[in-house]
Amino acid sequence: MLDELVPPLRRGLGLPVVRHLLETVGPGWELLSWRGVIGVHLVVYQGRYIGWVERAQSDPDRWVAVFDSMVITNDRTGGPLWHRHGEHAARTIATVHRNLSTDHRNTTTT
Repeated sequence: MLDELVPPLRRGLGLPVVRHLLETVGPGWELLSWRGVIGVHLVVYQGRYIGWVERAQSDPDRWVAVFDSMVITNDRTGGPLWHRHGEHAARTIATVHRNLSTDHRNTTTT
């Protein structure tokens, strides 16, 4: 499903050339992708690679979010947390990133 969790930048795709701003996610968030490559996008925040989103090969209406080289899972089922669109999966990555950044700030200031 996810190319054995090989990050897109290690798949020999070259550098991404298509940029899509994620205004609904927040300032600084973008999806980067490659011409001719369908179903995988890098998620970037303020120019820094945060994770990627990828469409399931078996179902084009299901996307997963990968953060810190791990698929974000559904707490109830333990399986992947499926999304209907790549942008929705990117929003999940942004939420996890923000939560971890907030947790880190809270632990370093106390």
